[in-house]
Amino acid sequence: MGLLRLSLLRVSLSLAFGSIPAFVYAGATTDGTVGAVQNLSGNFVVPQSLGSTKGGNLFHSFKNFSIENGESATFTTTTALQNVITRVTGGAASNINGLLKLSASAGNQPHFYFINPAGVIVGAGAAIDVPAGLHISTADYVKFADGNFYVDTAKASTLSAAAPEAFGFLGNNSAALEFKNGATVNVRPQQALTLAAGDITINDASLLAPGAAVRVAAVGKSKLEVGFAGDLPAAGGKLSILNGGSINASVSGNVDGAQVRVQAGDIMIDGQDARKPTGIFSNANDGGAKSGDIVIAANQQLSIVNAGRISTSTFSSGNAGSIRLDAGSVSMDGKGQVTGIFSQANEAYGNAGNLDINVAGKLNILNGAVISSSTYTSGNAGNVRVNAGDIMLDGAEANGPYTGLLSTTNKGTGNAGNVEATAKGKLSILSSAQISSATYAAGQGADVKVTAAELLINGNGVSTGINSISGAAGNAGNVSVNVSGATSIFSEGGISTSAFDAGQAGKIRFVGNSLSIDGQGLEAGIYSDAGDFRTAASFRGGNGGDIDVSLTGKLSLAGGGRISTTTYTRGNSGSINVAANTVALDGDGSGILAETIGIGNAGNIAVKTSQSLQIQNGARISSATHFVGNGGSVSIDAASLDIDGKSLTTGIYSDAGTQAQGNAGNVAVNVTGNLSLKDGGQISSATTSYTTGSAGTVKVNAANISLDGKLSNPVKDDEGNSKVLSTGIFSSANAGDESTSRSVGNAGTVNVTAGQLQMSNAALISSSAYAKGKAGEVNVNASKIRVDSNAIISSEAGAASSGYTGNVNIKATDSLNLDQGIVSISNAAQVSADKLPAKTLLAIDAPDITLQKAQITASASGNVAASDIRLNYAHRLLAKNSNINTSAFDGNGGAITVQGKGALILERSQITTSVTGLQTGNGGDISISAPALILRSGFVQANTAAKAASGGNVNIQVNATIASGNQLLLGGAPLKFDGSGKNLIQAAAPDGVNGAVRLSSPQVDFSASLVNLNAQTYDFADLAADLCRLGSGSSLSLVGRGGLLPTATGLLRY
Repeated sequence: MGLLRLSLLRVSLSLAFGSIPAFVYAGATTDGTVGAVQNLSGNFVVPQSLGSTKGGNLFHSFKNFSIENGESATFTTTTALQNVITRVTGGAASNINGLLKLSASAGNQPHFYFINPAGVIVGAGAAIDVPAGLHISTADYVKFADGNFYVDTAKASTLSAAAPEAFGFLGNNSAALEFKNGATVNVRPQQALTLAAGDITINDASLLAPGAAVRVAAVGKSKLEVGFAGDLPAAGGKLSILNGGSINASVSGNVDGAQVRVQAGDIMIDGQDARKPTGIFSNANDGGAKSGDIVIAANQQLSIVNAGRISTSTFSSGNAGSIRLDAGSVSMDGKGQVTGIFSQANEAYGNAGNLDINVAGKLNILNGAVISSSTYTSGNAGNVRVNAGDIMLDGAEANGPYTGLLSTTNKGTGNAGNVEATAKGKLSILSSAQISSATYAAGQGADVKVTAAELLINGNGVSTGINSISGAAGNAGNVSVNVSGATSIFSEGGISTSAFDAGQAGKIRFVGNSLSIDGQGLEAGIYSDAGDFRTAASFRGGNGGDIDVSLTGKLSLAGGGRISTTTYTRGNSGSINVAANTVALDGDGSGILAETIGIGNAGNIAVKTSQSLQIQNGARISSATHFVGNGGSVSIDAASLDIDGKSLTTGIYSDAGTQAQGNAGNVAVNVTGNLSLKDGGQISSATTSYTTGSAGTVKVNAANISLDGKLSNPVKDDEGNSKVLSTGIFSSANAGDESTSRSVGNAGTVNVTAGQLQMSNAALISSSAYAKGKAGEVNVNASKIRVDSNAIISSEAGAASSGYTGNVNIKATDSLNLDQGIVSISNAAQVSADKLPAKTLLAIDAPDITLQKAQITASASGNVAASDIRLNYAHRLLAKNSNINTSAFDGNGGAITVQGKGALILERSQITTSVTGLQTGNGGDISISAPALILRSGFVQANTAAKAASGGNVNIQVNATIASGNQLLLGGAPLKFDGSGKNLIQAAAPDGVNGAVRLSSPQVDFSASLVNLNAQTYDFADLAADLCRLGSGSSLSLVGRGGLLPTATGLLRY
C-alpha cells in the first residue's frame, strides 16, 4: 500500500510541474504479454522465466520499469543467449537510479536492449553493468529481419530468433533519454553501446565503453530506423553533453578501439562548472592499442563551449583515431579555456589522428577553442581538414590559449600534419587566432593550405594569421592561400612561414583577386623568416622560404604592411615574386622586402604589374644585406611607375647596410609607359658606411621618365640632423662615408633608357663611390633628354675613394636640352702616384644640344687627372651662359672634343680645360670640328697654372668663325671668362709651356685681329659695360649709318 501511495504522489507531481515523463513508477511490473504478470521492487531479480525465449533472443515486456537509488534490478539467464530485449509499454518513463545488471549463465555474454518510448532517465546512483553490448532507446520498436517487436501491444509483434537490426521510430513525439547527476554506465571492453532517442542529454554522467562500437542518435520527431551497424540516419533531435558528462570509448592494452558514431540535429557540449572532462573521447591509454575513430553528424548545429571536447588521443604505441564531423553550422567558444576538437599523440610513439570537419554553413571558433592534431613524441600529428561556408576564428578573449586550426609537433621527432581550410564564403581570422602547422622539435612542420572566397586577417595588435613554423631542427612547411575575392590583412595580421632555429622556412604562395595589407602603425603582411634576431650571433638556422603572390586585381601595402623575407642566420632569405594588375605601396615601413641580417644572402625580388605601380611616403621595394651575405636583385616590370617620397626616402633598392660585408644586388626596372620619381623617390643600388661590398648595377627602361626633386626644405635623419634627400636613379658605394679606411667596394653601372627623359629640381642619375671603391659607368639613352633646375647626370669618386670614376655616356636621338642642368664626372681622390687611375670619358651624342645656364664638366680636385669630354651633334650645339669644361688640381687636365655637322654657338659661354694646382698637371687639349663656330662672348681656352707644365693644345677645324663685334682674341695673356663681350681662343701656361692654337677657318682673316685697322676702334670692355648703371660723366659717340650705337656683340660697327 505504501508503494502505491508513493507512485500516485509521483504522478501528481509530474502533472503539476509538467515534466517530460507523464508517469514514473517505482520498481517494475511485467505486462503479461510475454510472461507472467509480476510486480518487482527493491533489489529485484528478473529471471529468464518472466520473459519469452526465441532462439538466442530473450524478450521481456514491462508495463513500467524504474530502479530507485540504492536499489537494483538484475536480469538473469539460464541458457545460452545472444540478446536480452526489454520493452516498457505502460507510457511512463523509466527512472534508473540504482544498479541495472545483466547476469548471464556461465560463459554467456548476451547483449542487452532496453526501449521505452515514454523516456528513460538514468540518474543519481545509477550504474549499468551488462556482459556485452548495451542498447538503450526511446524507440517504438526493435526491428528484426522477419518482423518488429513493438512497444505498442496493440500492434502485432514478432518474437524473432534473428538478431536485432535496428531501433525503429514511428515519427511521433519521441521521448528523451537522459543521463545525469553522476550516473555511470559501464560497457564491457570491445562490445557495443547504442543510444537512440528523440533528444539525449548526458549531464554530469559518464558513459564508459572501452573500445566499444558506440552509436548515439538523437532522432527528434523523425520517422526512421537507427541500425546497429553501418551509417546512422540523418536526425533532427538534440544531443547535450554537459557539466562533466562524457561518452568515453578509450581503450587499454593491445586491443584496438572501435568507432564512435554520433548523429543529431543539434549537439551541445558544454563543460561549464565541470570538475571532470566534458565531451566525447576515444583514447589509446597504454599498450599497443589503437583508439577508435569518432564520426559525428549535426544536421543543424554543433556547439562546443567552456572546455568541452571531442578528442582522440594515444598514450601508447598505437595510433589515435581520426575524427570526422559533418554539421550544418559549428560554434566553439572556449571563453578562455582549452576547448574544441583534438587528436593527440602523447608519451609513446603512436600517431595522432586526422581531423576532417565539414560544415555547410558557418564555423565559428572563438576564445581559446581549437581544432587541433598534435604530437609530443616520435609519433606524427594528424592532418586537419576543414570545409565550411563561412569561417570565423577569433581569439579576442582567449586569455592565453591558442584559437584556431592547428597541427603541432611540440616535442619528440614526430612530424606535424597538414592543415587545410576551405571557406566557400568568408574566412575571418582575428585577434590572435591561427591556422597553423608548427614544429617545435626535431620533427618536420607540414603544409598549410587555405582557400576562401574572401579573407580577413586582423590581429588588432596581436600576432594573428596563417602560418607554418619551425621552432627547432625540423623544417617548416609550405603555405598556400587561394582567395577568389578580396583579402585584407591588418594590425599584426599575417601569412607566414618561419624557421627560428636550425630548420628551413617553407614557401608561401598566395593567389587571389585583390590584397590589401595595412599595419595601421604596426606590422602586418606576408612573411618568410629564418633564424631569430635574439640568437643571430650563433649563426644557427636555415633558409627563409620564397614568397609568390599572384593577383588579378590590386595589391595595396600601407601603414607598415609588407611582403618580406628575412634571414638572421647562416641561411639565405627567400625570393619574392609579385604579379598584380596594380600595386600601391604607401607609408614608412611598408613595402616588399628581402633582407639578410646574418651570413646568408638576401633573396631576389620580382614585381610585375599589368598596369600601375605606385610607391609613396617612405614605402620601399628593397633587397638588402646588413651583415656578411649579399643583397638580392630587384626586378620591376610595370605599365607605369610613380615613386613619390613626399619628403621621405622612398623607392626601389638593393642595398648593403652599415657594416655589411656583402654586396648589394642589381636593380632592373622596365616600364612600358611613364616612370615618375619625385620628392625623394629613388631607384638605387647602394652600400653605406663601413661596408666592404660593392653596389649593384641599376638598369631603368621606360617610354617616358620624369625625375623631379622638388624638395623646398631639407629633411631630418634618424638623429635629427638635416640632410638633402636625393631624388633619382643611382648606384653608390659607401654613401655618406668619406673617411673610414674600413669602407671598400665599388658602385655599379647605371643604365637609363627612355623615349623622353625629363629631369628637374636637383634630381640625379649617378654612380658614385665615397670610400675606397670605384664609381660606376652612367649610360643614358633617350629620344629627347631635358635636364633642368640643377638636376645632374654624373659619375663621382669621393675624397677617400680609389679615384676611379665611371664613364658618362649620354645619347639622344632627337635632342638634349640642359636648362640649369648639369652633366658631370667629378673626382676628389688623392691617391699614390703608382695607383693613378686611367682617365674616363664623359660622352654626349645628340642631333641638337642646347645649354642654358648649364654645365658639362669633368673635374678632379685631388691629384687624379680630370676626365675627358666628347660632344657629338648633328644639327646644332647652342650654349647660352653655360660651361663646357674640365678642371684638375694636381693632375692632368681632361681633353674636350666637340664634333658636329652644324653650327657651334657659344653665347656668354665657354669651352675650357684648366689645371689650377701649382705643382703638376698639363692642360687638357680642346678639339673642335664643325661647319661654323659662332662666338658671342665665347671662350675657348686651355690652360694650366702648374710650374713647368704644358698648356693644352687648341685645335679648331671649322669652315667659318663668326665672332661678335668681329672681334676675336687669339692667344695672349691668360684671361678669365667674365661674359663681358670678349671672344677668346687661347692656350696658356703662365709658368710653363704654352700649348698650340690651330684654327682652320678660311672665312676669318686673323690679321684683322692682330694689326691696327684704318677704321676707328673701340674699347670693347666699355661697350660691354652696363649702360644703365648709376654714375657721373658724359660721352660723345660717332654716329654712323642709321644712327645706331656700336656694341661689342653687334655686327654693324659703322
